Amino acid sequence: MIKRIAALAVIIFGLLLGVLTPAGGSSTAWKFFGLALIIFGVIWLFNQSRPPRRIKGEAEPYKAPELKWYQSAILWVPVIIVVLFLLSLLY
Repeated sequence: MIKRIAALAVIIFGLLLGVLTPAGGSSTAWKFFGLALIIFGVIWLFNQSRPPRRIKGEAEPYKAPELKWYQSAILWVPVIIVVLFLLSLLY
């Protein structure tokens, strides 16, 4: 698990180097270094072994628990919008 997270971090760091290169004469070198990190991270991620799959009849399938009314995004998105609107009026 840690190796997968590290490989994803290398890919993200490569993307950041490719996009947010420092201004100046050596910006292409940073972009190529970012590209090399992306390629290295992708190869590292794909070469990692995957855990063996379970047989379908072995365990019962996962059933997601039902959401309560206060966990619904339909409720909280408008509440967050109203709170941000009120905060924008104050400042």
